[in-house]
Amino acid sequence: MTNAPGASVPPLRTCRSLLLVLVVAVALVASGVTYVLVLDVSPSGPASSGADKGSPSRIDILPSPGTSSACIVGTPGSPRPTLPLDNGTFQANTYSVPSGTKCNVGMCYNPGQVTGFISQNCSPCPMPSRGLASYVGIGIVAALMLNVGFVSGAAGATMIAVGTVGNGIMHTDLESVYLGPSLGTSSTPGSCGVLQCYTPQEVQQGYDFTGAYSAIKGGYANAGAGQTIVIFDSFGDPSVASDLATFDAAFGLPSAHLNVICPVVCPTLDLTGDSNLSLDEIGWTQEITLDTQYSHAMAPAATIDLVVAHSDNDSDMVVAEQYALAHHLGSVWSQSFGTPECTFTPGASSPWFQQNNRIYLEAASQGITMFASAGDLGATLGCPSNSAGYPADNPTNIAVGGTYLDLNFAAGANVSSPLQSANATYGHETTWNDFENATLAGDGLIFGVTGGAPSQYFASPYYQSFSKVTPYTCSGPTPSTCVAGKAYHASGRVSTDVAYDAGVDGGVLGYYSASPALGAGFYIFGGTSAGSPQWAAIAAIGDQVSHSHLGDFVSTLYFFGLLLYLGGAFHDVTVGSNAFEPGTGFAATTGYDAATGLGTPNVGVLVHWLA
Repeated sequence: MTNAPGASVPPLRTCRSLLLVLVVAVALVASGVTYVLVLDVSPSGPASSGADKGSPSRIDILPSPGTSSACIVGTPGSPRPTLPLDNGTFQANTYSVPSGTKCNVGMCYNPGQVTGFISQNCSPCPMPSRGLASYVGIGIVAALMLNVGFVSGAAGATMIAVGTVGNGIMHTDLESVYLGPSLGTSSTPGSCGVLQCYTPQEVQQGYDFTGAYSAIKGGYANAGAGQTIVIFDSFGDPSVASDLATFDAAFGLPSAHLNVICPVVCPTLDLTGDSNLSLDEIGWTQEITLDTQYSHAMAPAATIDLVVAHSDNDSDMVVAEQYALAHHLGSVWSQSFGTPECTFTPGASSPWFQQNNRIYLEAASQGITMFASAGDLGATLGCPSNSAGYPADNPTNIAVGGTYLDLNFAAGANVSSPLQSANATYGHETTWNDFENATLAGDGLIFGVTGGAPSQYFASPYYQSFSKVTPYTCSGPTPSTCVAGKAYHASGRVSTDVAYDAGVDGGVLGYYSASPALGAGFYIFGGTSAGSPQWAAIAAIGDQVSHSHLGDFVSTLYFFGLLLYLGGAFHDVTVGSNAFEPGTGFAATTGYDAATGLGTPNVGVLVHWLA
């Protein structure tokens, strides 16, 4: 790693970021407090060290052993009892709530079963039809961390590390599931046991990157040549280069051109998981893994400049982006993070906010294409009402929402390992909303929901003047309680322009080894974080093919939207919503919508059209 010459070292703030590490949880907000779930379900092992030791800003939630239906809600600063459950233990700050008591948020429990379903009303508990114990023996590949049935020999742990939503903190938009130090055998293409998972090659085939590669002299190996993708992340990752090399070797990809740049100083990280700050740093190392590996996988000849902010304070991210702008690092930026607008204090007058907006305006004037992820907590992003996230809400950024991608594989296709890619073709997509994924929701596995909502700080830009959004409200925990409202034109900038595969079910395979608290090996990665670096790769290829900088081409996409649909450049996602159940959000509709924007790319057609 390199430090900018002459840079000073400001004091490190121990702020807490909203991180979803091996996530099986949903964060909800009540009375301005973020309720989060922190589990250690490992009989033994490194993840047990990751439990929060009791912070005044945290509330932990977990099931009550020995009761048929109860909620347990943590209270800050309380003792940390160890609660036995079959072969494993739960650890958290807890106090009991009698069975049937309504609580702000809770997890429902039946003896011998554990579910990840979180409800605002635990009376009665909405139990899924089967518990996670039924996953054992279903054929999940080596050490899949979802095996928390506590049957003898079941694998590892599921750990959720989530901090409070607070002003001045950037949050990653990432979920991941650990598969193990190596990938086991599978006779089904695109399958990692109960979850779908895709190799880089299968994603390339599904979104027709291969059509774009055919337009490049030298083909895939030369895709992105002469271009630089700038990735912004916090804290850094000491294993980023070695993990990227392992990833490339595992999937047969060309070697990467990676630069790690620390504008202030490269922080020394604590990746043990023994503190909130450590969990925060671990989450960002996983974010870096996803960002670097999949921007590289889609445009392997592009240079990757990873610019490391000293922390995830908004002000530190401003420093990182100002550095990249001043030093002309690259023409494409990827930002897989955000801050909900509801957390802004004092709002639009915040100095960091004003400075960051000036940076974006200048970057746009220089022809830089900027992507930002829409967020993973639905239309509200954990706020009391629908809220856009920053910087996806800034009109100079192309905001990337999330979908669930289902690929088709040829009849009889067979692979001996998930590392071996089968020939894949585009199947269909729906809005990424795990409440609406019957398999996941039926088993209580809610990884996330794509963001996307009108901004309260940015007026609707001219290119969204003819776009409408359709409100969608769910009064209860089932789809039958959800109704769509009347479409309207939002007065604020809507924080989704395009979309990309984001589901953990249907996620991408990557390699990670930075933290001993998690385990080195292969992971399924998901979240809207996956979209920004891969859209950045598309833009880099577009710059290469067009021999120019595409710049802020989002307005062009809106203007020619119908022609792009008719020409096959976009997959129009028309099914689903980004509302929690219960909760509010927006429905996917024909054409533009707040949940998936204009849709997902058919890269071969889109790059040809842009060029």
